[in-house]
Formats: sequence, structure tokens, C-alpha cells
Amino acid sequence: MKCLEKGLKENSKIYFLTQNIAYSRDFFSMTVCGHFFATPKYKIKRNGGVSPLFFFICEGELTIILENEKIVARKNQIVLLDCNKSHEYFTQNHCEFLFFHFDGGESVKILNQLVQKNKSIVFNLLEFEQIKNFLENLLFQFEESNSVSDIEISCLVYKFLCFLQMENQFSASKETENRKNIEKTINYIRDSIYDEITLDDLAKEAALSKYHFSRIFKKETGFSPLEYVFNTKINLAKTILITTNRKIADIALDLGFSSESSFINAFKSRTGFSPNGFRKK
Repeated sequence: MKCLEKGLKENSKIYFLTQNIAYSRDFFSMTVCGHFFATPKYKIKRNGGVSPLFFFICEGELTIILENEKIVARKNQIVLLDCNKSHEYFTQNHCEFLFFHFDGGESVKILNQLVQKNKSIVFNLLEFEQIKNFLENLLFQFEESNSVSDIEISCLVYKFLCFLQMENQFSASKETENRKNIEKTINYIRDSIYDEITLDDLAKEAALSKYHFSRIFKKETGFSPLEYVFNTKINLAKTILITTNRKIADIALDLGFSSESSFINAFKSRTGFSPNGFRKK
């Protein structure tokens, strides 16, 4: 459903969930989730008393003040916020983010353990695309009024927290050098997303053979290198479609597609919608 909260664009959406009380006491649950497009007029300030909050930053920056400490989260970063503490968050320019409040299963205790290990409420994950895809799919199910069971939602929250836990373990592993190479390549993809990107380009950036690079990239991200490039371009296209009136042909050209029709086919295969259909939905 649309959210008319002050400082949010009209395409912002929010969904309130009601789960069985006995179930949510012992297992993870979501109480609310959504997809917000925030402007500088958007600001939330609370004195606590709210269930933990999980953010995924899609675009822009979100400033969080937690017990007088200022933290800035940026694109593709994740935030775990203990809303039992006094806090506020806002954007000074713009920010698109996916979010959900969660509860049950000693949520606050687990959140604080993860933040303590990470030494920050802001997390940088190699698996951020998977988390984004899971969240977008969940919101799509709600938008289409499809039934999502309590156990499915609980498993999804657990999966997200496991992603964060695994990242902490991975950072201390012997594969740190591989991680650095992958992170370097992901940054290259982000910086070059409007260009044509080949496997040769990515392997060269990582200073690895194409075979070895492809293997470790798939292992650490869940995607082949070119699948990752493709998904990143499509996700950027979705943002452009929602926030601008640019022509489909111009977007296709900007993102390095060979033609408007190839972009339309690629977009539809990834999202289930044509670009125009996605813009209107």
C-alpha cells in the first residue's frame, strides 16, 4: 500500500503484518516492511520502544543518529538499528531504501551481538544483491496480495541475520585476499555501470585469470560476474524508471544495451514487467 508519510515520494510503499502471537514469541517475525523514496523533508525521531529495524540502502545516503552518535549509510550497505534506544534517521538529499522491523527469537540480543562483532551498525556485504532480491520479491508478493506464511517470513529474517553472521566469520578467514579482489571488482562495476563491461575487464581488474576469477566471484556472491553486471544494470534501470521520465530508448543506450528491444527483453526476463509496465505499476 502507498505510504503518505511526510517527506516520502508517492511511489513509497509500506505493509503491516500481523502474525500469530504465540508463534512470534518463539520465532522471528516481521511487523512492518516497505520500500521508501525519501526526500530531505523525511525525518524519523523516536525515544525507543520500537522493535529492531533492518535497512537496505538502494540509492543515496541515510543519516542515523543513535544515542548521539552520527552514522551515515550509503548505497548497497545494510543497517541494523536497535530501536529500543533513542534514535533518529533522515536524508540530507535523497535516499531510497528497503526496510523491515522484526521481532521474536531474541531479536535484540542477536542484533547487538552482530553489531558488536561488526563494530558498527552499518554492514558491507558481498551478498547484498541476494538480500535486495529477497526483499524486493517479498514486497512484490504483498503488492500482489499473495499469501506469505509466517514460517516463510520467519525463515527470511533468519536468512538475513545469517548473511550478516557469515560476513563476520568470513572477514577473519584465510580468504581475505579473495574478498578484497571481489570487493575491488564490485566497486569497478559500480563505477563503470554505464559502460559495456566484459569478463576480460573484470578479471583484469581483479588481477586473476578469467577461470579463477569467475569461480571465486560465483562462490562469494552467488552470481557469475556477468550475471552480477546484468542484475546491477537492471536494478539501476528500475530506479531510473521510477524517479525520472527518461525515454526507454535513452535508458537502454545509457546502460550499454545494444538496442531498445534488447533492453526491454532483458528487463522483462529479470522483473516480469516491461520497462513501461514497471514504471506504471
